[in-house]
Amino acid sequence: MKIPIPKLKAMILYFASNTDSGLLGKVKLMKLFYFADFTHVKNYASPITYDNYVHLEHGPIPSTILNLVNAVE
Repeated sequence: MKIPIPKLKAMILYFASNTDSGLLGKVKLMKLFYFADFTHVKNYASPITYDNYVHLEHGPIPSTILNLVNAVE
């Protein structure tokens, strides 16, 4: 399923406005997406982003969101 861009923008704006700007980097942003999806699945049985997560050494990364963030960078 394709991630709705307005929803993605809203989530990034929410994370940016509610996190210390000096501490919010790409890695923390990816972890916040994971925790938001994980918590939403736990509580409501459906993810927010419907992204595929890739298992890496230091934790899961949302693949499509990471590609979109890299493209903007």
